Amino acid sequence: MPPNFRPLLHQTPTHADNEDRFLFGLTGRQFITAAICLILAYGIWDSLGPSWPTAVRVIPCVVLAICGLAAAFLRPGGRSLWEYLFVRLRAAIVPRVAVWRPSGKNWRDW
Repeated sequence: MPPNFRPLLHQTPTHADNEDRFLFGLTGRQFITAAICLILAYGIWDSLGPSWPTAVRVIPCVVLAICGLAAAFLRPGGRSLWEYLFVRLRAAIVPRVAVWRPSGKNWRDW
C-alpha cells in the first residue's frame, strides 16, 4: 500500500428519523397544520359577521382551533395524530386472523 493511503470512512447519520424543526421549535407539518386551522377559525369568525351573536361565532371557532391544535401537537404512541388515526382505522378494517386453504372446491383431495 502507498504510504499516504487512507481508508474511506463514512459516518452513518443517527438523526435521520427526526423531523427538522425550523420555527418556534415546531416541525413543518405542525406549523402548517396549526396555521391552517387558526386561519380557518378566523375565517369562520369573519364570515359570520357582527350580525350573529358572539357566542354563536365563538363556539365553532374555538372547536376548530382546538381540533387543529390537537392534530398538530398531540402525539399518541409517539406518532402524529394523523398516523395514529390511520393505524387505528387500518387495524379496524384488516382482519386479525388469516387462514390458508388450497384453492379449489375439493381441497380434501389435495
